[in-house]
Parts: sequence; C-alpha cells; structure tokens
Amino acid sequence: MRVLLQLLFPLSALGGPFSISNVFGDHMVLQRDTPANIFGFADPGVVATTVFQGIKVTSAPADANRTWTLALPAQPVTRTPQVITITSSDGQNAVLNDVLFGDVHICGGQSNSEFISPLSPIIPLRVKS
Repeated sequence: MRVLLQLLFPLSALGGPFSISNVFGDHMVLQRDTPANIFGFADPGVVATTVFQGIKVTSAPADANRTWTLALPAQPVTRTPQVITITSSDGQNAVLNDVLFGDVHICGGQSNSEFISPLSPIIPLRVKS
C-alpha cells in the first residue's frame, strides 16, 4: 500500500524541499524555437528564478497546490550542453545538467516503431565477423 501511495503521490508533491518535476532531468532535450515551460514544487508563495542565456526568468509564486512554472524563452538548436540552475526565493537550488535544445520526437506503439521514413537516410550496418 505504501508503494502505491508513493507512486500516486510523489514525495515532491506532498511537501518538502524546492524541486523540479521529475519529468525533467539531466541529459534531456527541450524543443527548439519555442518557449520551454519548466515546472516544479515548492511551499506556497515561493518564487523560482533562473538566469538563462543572460535572461532572468521568474515564476509566479507557487500556488496552494505547491506548483510553480518558469517559461524559458525560445532557444535555437544548441550543440553545447547547457546547465539550468533554478533558485527559489527561500535560497534552495535545483539544477538540470547537460540540457540541449533541438527537435523532440515522441514515438509510441510497437509495430510503427520499425517504420523507416523515406526522408531519413538509410545507413547500412556493417558487422565484423
């Protein structure tokens, strides 16, 4: 029962330290050329702030549900990993390391996962025996 409750109500949503939602993490790619919304949890009234690419971005205060949202400005494609450090108004930090901006594709299913697009280059595999 305890495991089920932890799955349904992640610790970060029940109270505790300032945190970024677990849908975000190190080594991720965010969609390029569109604002990127990053959200998380904090005590009500806490404000999240980051300085990214020289631009200061501040969230509205965390609401009664303990959620805050930052909207990073649209970014072009990046080839150099970025670090996003978000600081709360009560002095806590949350860090996302190795973040890139590019095209994000979501694939689902099984049978269509083997489909090869006619527009993608086909690279023959060579196996050494």
